[in-house]
Amino acid sequence: MSVANRSSSATNKVTRAVHIKATAKRRHYFTFPDTSWNPANASDATMEVAWNNSQEETNMYKPSAKFILATASILLALSQTADAAVFVRVAPPRPLVERPVRRPGPAFVWTAGYHRWTGRAYVWVPGRWVAPPRVNAIWAPPRWEYVPAQHAYVFVAGFWR
Repeated sequence: MSVANRSSSATNKVTRAVHIKATAKRRHYFTFPDTSWNPANASDATMEVAWNNSQEETNMYKPSAKFILATASILLALSQTADAAVFVRVAPPRPLVERPVRRPGPAFVWTAGYHRWTGRAYVWVPGRWVAPPRVNAIWAPPRWEYVPAQHAYVFVAGFWR
């Protein structure tokens, strides 16, 4: 092997070392190939990482209990206020007269049917017998209310009082 071949071979394998000091306790050492690196010769590519982990750095990335609790409470509050009012310019039809089937038990309450807006038309949702969530609970039926400011109707869902 001639001297010229040895120097070009050595030039191909010349690498640059980059030292990044992130903290006093953590050091990264990266070795990158020179710009004349040949991708076909993968043995020239070297990457060395020296990482000094300490317990302090490991805990740095753990979320605190306060953060988790605050995030959970915000998500819970947002999920409860996610109901959006839909304004419908077409008046709902008159409620259908339903004939309830036999009551399944003495504690059940009849919840009358109502018209639901699908985005194109009203669809009838039939009534049904429902067990109240607690003793002496009263069912407030769903209804459509006219909102003069919007010149439209808004649906108010039924609920237990």
